[in-house]
Amino acid sequence: MAHTPDNNSEQQPTTTTTTLPSNEDDEHNKYKQYATYEHIGPPHKTIHIDDAILNVHDPLLHEDIIRIITQYLQEEGYNMSVMTLQDECHVRLLDNLSKFAHMKKMKQLILEGDWSEVEKMCLKHSFKNQQAFLYAVYKQCYLELLDRQEFQRAYTYLMKRLKPMESRQNMDEMKELCYLLSCKNVHDCSSFKFWDIGKTACREKLVEQYQAMMDIDQAHSSSSSSSSSTSSSEARAS
Repeated sequence: MAHTPDNNSEQQPTTTTTTLPSNEDDEHNKYKQYATYEHIGPPHKTIHIDDAILNVHDPLLHEDIIRIITQYLQEEGYNMSVMTLQDECHVRLLDNLSKFAHMKKMKQLILEGDWSEVEKMCLKHSFKNQQAFLYAVYKQCYLELLDRQEFQRAYTYLMKRLKPMESRQNMDEMKELCYLLSCKNVHDCSSFKFWDIGKTACREKLVEQYQAMMDIDQAHSSSSSSSSSTSSSEARAS
């Protein structure tokens, strides 16, 4: 006789729940929490390259870059390119060193107020197209002559340097510069009431103007050289 299993005695499936130990549970939650973070560690920092860190106008930096390029070309066997690069860079390096020395000397002369030497350098290196800078130099020299009560020299300087530039500058300011000859000191004129007596700030501002002018000139020179190189390459390719 067949045995019929008793439904009441049939075992029901059971669900087993495993509970992690408390320390493992804490570790799991910690990793889950970290996973939501985008960055773990010190805050991101951005390094801004400026003149305090890297002077892009330093000819010594340019020389180091050329040396690295030359070394690479030598290692790769581009001997003709090495010779061409060395010839071109030698001329440019000498020119850059000369410009760097000139800029350094000009800044020093301006800060020292050696205006006779500043004028000589302006004439020697031809600043004819930089009328705004020349006018600023002449005006500063003129104001310092007045500040030292050297009125006769100031009058001569006004007629020799500033008057010829009258048509290209602010006419009202030129009138005020002439009016200063009748004043006891520079600050008697309202336009120059806050002129720096110590002259340091004015000279530093003039140095900044000179640096900005040279930066623009350098950018134009680099752009012209790049255009010439591109034209030469296209001509050789055709």
